[in-house]
Amino acid sequence: NADSKFGQQLGAQSDELLPDEKVQILDGQAMQLRGTALRLTGDRDGAREALRRADGELLAVRGGKVASITWMRAQIFGDLGAIAEESGSSAESSRLYREAVAVLETNYPGSAVLLNSKARLAGYLARNGQLATAESMFSDIVHSQPDTSNLPPSFANVLRPYVDLLLKKGDDPKADAEIFAATQLMIRPGL
Repeated sequence: NADSKFGQQLGAQSDELLPDEKVQILDGQAMQLRGTALRLTGDRDGAREALRRADGELLAVRGGKVASITWMRAQIFGDLGAIAEESGSSAESSRLYREAVAVLETNYPGSAVLLNSKARLAGYLARNGQLATAESMFSDIVHSQPDTSNLPPSFANVLRPYVDLLLKKGDDPKADAEIFAATQLMIRPGL
């Protein structure tokens, strides 16, 4: 991924890693993907265990300070946040979603992966009754991204709760304009 625009944005420098470190990172990523797949198929306990193991594997490589490890850890926090949310653990899910954002704000300010994590947090807030905060966060996200070419395809999914919030406003010209702006990002991610 180091040669891709997305990889460059994340600061991928895999050529500086030792072969054993690359293997350990790939093993951690494989465990992360397993955890995500288990979460999506409803196996929360298996997913939680796999994601925690993945995080441990990734942290073991140079103390977790490799660029690609940071965004993988943010994804792990997001998935663990989703599991906590599905399990009804509000405080834990909020903490994990916020941790994903914090890790990326420190290392990748203004990046597409940070916007994705912020949108996941905003979606969580919207689902938990913090509508004004969620709407403000979503609006900031939508208007902070002039270049849609670096957005991941998953961006459309994380913006969906924003469109749902806006649709509930009925005949509101400002909401209509926001729906248009958000859907432009949703239908053109990665272009």
